[in-house]
Amino acid sequence: MRTRLTHSLEVQQVGRYIAKEVLSRLKELRLLEEYGLEELTGPFESVVEMACLMHDIGNPPFGHFGEAAINDWFRQRLAPGDALGQPLTDDRCEVQALRLHDGETSLNALRRKVRQDLCSFEGNAQGIRLVHTLMRMNLTWAQVGCILKYTRPAWWSEETPASHSYLMKKPGYYLAEEEYVARLRKELDLAPYNRFPLTWIMEAADDISYCVADLEDAVEKRIFSAEQLYQHLYDAWAVMKKARYFRR
Repeated sequence: MRTRLTHSLEVQQVGRYIAKEVLSRLKELRLLEEYGLEELTGPFESVVEMACLMHDIGNPPFGHFGEAAINDWFRQRLAPGDALGQPLTDDRCEVQALRLHDGETSLNALRRKVRQDLCSFEGNAQGIRLVHTLMRMNLTWAQVGCILKYTRPAWWSEETPASHSYLMKKPGYYLAEEEYVARLRKELDLAPYNRFPLTWIMEAADDISYCVADLEDAVEKRIFSAEQLYQHLYDAWAVMKKARYFRR
């Protein structure tokens, strides 16, 4: 049986391998010095491994189902969707301080922002809250930047820029961490809505790990045999690469 811990350990191993391969290729191309990595190969690998181990730290029990349950609980009580479509005198929010009132335009904007933020619980955003606000782990900017997987604020209500639709498809941090993330972006010299480069390695390691785990589980549960799996992979890759990765 796989747990979050065993999955994270698998992601760490894959992440370390990818990081080593990246550094090896850069060395072959004599680009380590140009990118300022000649004396930072160790930290490069360590930051990737750390991010891989921590990438799911904010996930609630039952994963995405847990996220949905938490968001549903808040929506039932704050009802931002209903409130936006109703007169201010018919605000259904159960929290008195967050109810909308006539003549309080700026406060109402803040209340809507807070309500949207509370109704947007997401494991990756919760991870940022845990390491900074709740557990005060005092990590480096690079370490936290590496686990900032998505770049959309939880209270975001505007149209997502097309160029960053993937990076902003989910909330990446909450209102409580707004100033901290702004400082992080400044320290890491990140353009608006962009990721820290090593985050891509962490995400690739995560994707590879859970995809391989699903295939391993399918074979173990006898959904199909190892030979059938090989044939499925062979057929799928044949469309793209003439199956050169799966020659017998």
